[in-house]
Amino acid sequence: MKISSDTKTIACYYSLDNQKWQMVRLHENDYPEILYVGISTQCPVDKAGSSSIFEELSLSQKSVTDFRLGK
Repeated sequence: MKISSDTKTIACYYSLDNQKWQMVRLHENDYPEILYVGISTQCPVDKAGSSSIFEELSLSQKSVTDFRLGK
């Protein structure tokens, strides 16, 4: 999963090979100058809930060159 922003829109992507990225969702808003972001999962279908493990998280201030493709 990859999350990127152009300061006006936040985009979420996924990849099966870490090469080709698919945009999943765009979040457009009038974001404040300082924004706190968290990572979570949800399971809206299963009433028992879900369990998730996040591995190899990293944060970089590198912009994507193609916002739509997440590259």
